Amino acid sequence: MEMINECFGCDTVEGIIDALENKASGVDKVWSNLVVKKLKTASPLCLKVALKSIRLGRSQTIEQCLVREYWMTVQAFHGIVSKDFYEGVRSRLVDKTFSPQWNPTSLV
Repeated sequence: MEMINECFGCDTVEGIIDALENKASGVDKVWSNLVVKKLKTASPLCLKVALKSIRLGRSQTIEQCLVREYWMTVQAFHGIVSKDFYEGVRSRLVDKTFSPQWNPTSLV
């Protein structure tokens, strides 16, 4: 739990990934490597949006969180900010290539 709090307490997705890659050892290293691998396959933009949403939720009511999540979902489905939702569906379910072309392509 201490490592989770330390790593996921970072302010940015990049910081979280760096902490997971650098601070783990022993049994935690296996777990952190799996988490980093999974994070690196996700949409960089969606990772940043999700982290921002989680951080905002700390100081909001459940109603405010649900409203925000609803509007984030609507925007994802309509491709208002990014087409990454559709790209992920295409890559995983339609073409089964498991090689999405995210936009932007990296966290930086």
